[in-house]
This record gives sequence, structure tokens and C-alpha cells, in this order.
Amino acid sequence: MKNSHSKKLVLMTALILVFATLFCACGKSKEATTTADFISKAEASGMKTQKSNAFGDYKEGTIAYVQSGFTVAWQVEFYVMDSNEDAQYTFEQNKTVFEGRSGTASSFSLGSKETYEKTGEGKYMYLSRIDNTLLYVDVKEEYKNDAKAFIRELGY
Repeated sequence: MKNSHSKKLVLMTALILVFATLFCACGKSKEATTTADFISKAEASGMKTQKSNAFGDYKEGTIAYVQSGFTVAWQVEFYVMDSNEDAQYTFEQNKTVFEGRSGTASSFSLGSKETYEKTGEGKYMYLSRIDNTLLYVDVKEEYKNDAKAFIRELGY
């Protein structure tokens, strides 16, 4: 019986360490990027940028895109909203649209950061909100890895 108790103790200690590590890694406060930093990182990645007016209720909107010939191959949209509440509302609205599509999804929410990611119907969709900023991605699945690399670069 003592051996069984020792195994349980070791298992519980290991689980606590795993969860503590995950909590510390995920619980780190992510800081929202700025429009200037978004543009700088996009241009450093070889992307072109332009202002966006997709929403009427944001302060700043910028699109970073990769051009293929005369068309846009894929793009990432970045918005600085008037408030955290505006960004959260816009996040939820876009998440609802993505949820209406078929595919495999995952989501994460901790404090002022939330993400939603989905792959399906030949598309890769990603939303991320940190404070009053919103990152929006809806690209062909063939550009998924490129988009994810840029998202990591931004910290979103």
C-alpha cells in the first residue's frame, strides 16, 4: 500500500509542476502591439501595408499583405479600437462568423487576451485580442504557416 501512495504522490507532484509551468507561461501578460510596431514588423517580413477603414468604430486600422502578381495572396488586419469593450465586441462578432464555418477550432482566453483559431473549408482563420487591439486573419489554408509565423512575430 505504501508503494501505491508513493506513486500517487509522485504523480500529483508531477501534475502540479506541469500545471504551474503552463500557468506561468500562459499567464504572462502579453502587451498589445502598436500600429507603428505592426507596420515595422510587417515591412521587415517583406509585406506591404496600407490603412484600412473596414470598421467605423476603430481609431486605427492597418492591413499587412503579401502580393502575388497583381493580386493579394494573403493578408493580416490589425485594429486599435477605442476601448477594450469595443475590441471584445468586435472579436465576438467575428468569432461568431468563423464558428459558422466548418472545421477544427481552438480558443484561449486569459485576462485581456483571447484568441480563436480555426482551419476548415480550405481556410485558416485567426482572431486575437489584447486589450483594445484586434488581429484578424482569414486566408487560404496554403498560407496558414506564413500567417502563423507572422502572428508569432507579433506576439498575438
